[in-house]
Amino acid sequence: MGLEFVFQSFKDMKTSLGKYDAYIEVNEVALRHFLKEAERKEDPAVYVEKMAREVGINVRSDSFLETLHRMSGLYILSVYQAFEVFLGDYKEEFKGYWDTWTPKEDGETLISNTLKNIKGLPNGSSKAIGPEHLAVVEYYRVVRNHFMHNDDKSKKLVDQGFSKIGIYQEKIQSFYKTRSSPSSYNQLNVDDFFLFTKSAKEIGLQLSRLGAPSEEKISDLIAKPKFSKFKNNAKRLESALILEAQSRFNIDIKESRILKLALKKVMTC
Repeated sequence: MGLEFVFQSFKDMKTSLGKYDAYIEVNEVALRHFLKEAERKEDPAVYVEKMAREVGINVRSDSFLETLHRMSGLYILSVYQAFEVFLGDYKEEFKGYWDTWTPKEDGETLISNTLKNIKGLPNGSSKAIGPEHLAVVEYYRVVRNHFMHNDDKSKKLVDQGFSKIGIYQEKIQSFYKTRSSPSSYNQLNVDDFFLFTKSAKEIGLQLSRLGAPSEEKISDLIAKPKFSKFKNNAKRLESALILEAQSRFNIDIKESRILKLALKKVMTC
């Protein structure tokens, strides 16, 4: 079997994050151009208010910089939302593949609960995903919480998270090819959005690999009754099953045990 098995939930998350990437990249280009123009003016505050009036928006120059910082927080929020949806959808897929799932306990994070559930699988272990990747998503999770609640408790967790992620700084920057992130809460910028996005995708890919169902289960999933119409055309049936596996799960089952099992199931249904 070739290629990496992927969950549909992972593909859905990649699609969502791809859309966010496009929106935010365009937004950043426009924003940086605007700031560059403002800096050239004798009084940037007057320029900001003048441009706001021209497009019919009420913007106070004294709150403009705060708005820029909050925008970076919104970027993080968008990734967290997509990642949280992924983990929920992943759980449902996983239950369909393995018929089991241990519920989340009080105080347990979604990612911790997910890792607990893959421990017992053939490919699973408590160290299956590098701690540097988990540190990234955990840091931005508490960043998201502080952005939403902005209280002393959430600030303390952010400070602790930033200190902890520093342990993996070199590994993070090497793996994700970044030098400017992760940033402290007050220095959040678009690079943090890109780092969080990359880390969410990396963990999603690893969870797909770790949670991949057995060969027997995959053959059950692709051996659909609709393919029985090809029983008298072995070559056509084989091609249909190969295409089904590749389009649904990103795997190549040519000359594999999965294909043999699926062919047998279709021929006997």
